[in-house]
Amino acid sequence: MYNIRPKGGSAMTVEEKYKQILVEIEKKFKTSKPNSALLLQLESDKKLILNCLYPELVKKSSSYDLNIKETKDEISSFVINHQLYFCPLSGIYFINKNNKDIEKLFNSFINEDVFGLKKIYEEVILNDGLTYVECDQPFWGKNLFISSLRRNLIEIRKSNKLYEATSKVHELGHAKTNVESIGNPIRLKNNSFLESYSIFLELVFADYLKDNGLKKEGFELKLLVFRHIKNLIKTLYEQLSEYKNRGEQSRFDYFYEKSYMALKSYYLSLHFYFLYKDNQKDALKIINSFIKEVKVLDDNELIKKFNLNQKCFSNDNVYKLYRELSFEKSRAKQK
Repeated sequence: MYNIRPKGGSAMTVEEKYKQILVEIEKKFKTSKPNSALLLQLESDKKLILNCLYPELVKKSSSYDLNIKETKDEISSFVINHQLYFCPLSGIYFINKNNKDIEKLFNSFINEDVFGLKKIYEEVILNDGLTYVECDQPFWGKNLFISSLRRNLIEIRKSNKLYEATSKVHELGHAKTNVESIGNPIRLKNNSFLESYSIFLELVFADYLKDNGLKKEGFELKLLVFRHIKNLIKTLYEQLSEYKNRGEQSRFDYFYEKSYMALKSYYLSLHFYFLYKDNQKDALKIINSFIKEVKVLDDNELIKKFNLNQKCFSNDNVYKLYRELSFEKSRAKQK
């Protein structure tokens, strides 16, 4: 587990919070009816917390089921067709990531409540649901949802204000999805799009910073998204020749396909982002409907239900994001 920095977050350690939740779950066990849905959920949540507390007890398996329908060749074709040959966008801004205005704008972004995050923020962050942790990754966050208690726990890395604020926005997106998702989380299906809404929120938050006087910070957040897409494609492309020599159920295949899922998630987040830029009201209707069901449908079911055609996963929106960044880069050079 991680070491905790109480400043700015809860004084309780992650382990203490988990143990407190186990006590609450045990209390609910005593009042639950036998064979009820709540009892099944309590058992599932108890196992989840125990796995977090004692990860060494989790049985390791060499086989994984990500519910991916595409064949290996179809995945390869997707990655090859989405190669990006752009010059790096970097070295333009020296960003003061500890600018106090970032925290003020984060609070304003939440309080304006365009995305319905204010209630979630109050339930999670203002109600002892956020813990700052120390870890090796510079840009890191985690959301844990205890369905039987209807409670989200968020952990983020204690970092500079820019990355802290962005991590909170991202994890609040997951918290909102958890609370609003239709269906029983026990039946959660693996799909490629569980990250799409949170990444969409990061992009919108980047614009919010930019529109309110923090152009450098907004540029950096968008650049991080663009770079991650490029890095995912590069990683997958370099591995295309390797998977053919591996067994279908190998650990390698699991991480290969997981990266593929992440790439599709980014493409859908960009699709949502540019829908939102074109028409905020209509886009929010689609996106809010999407997050209510994203946890209980697989890729094909989501694509069919929300009419996500090939254009949603094309390079068009990646090019748009790149052009935005290039334009900002050229303007910065001219000043």
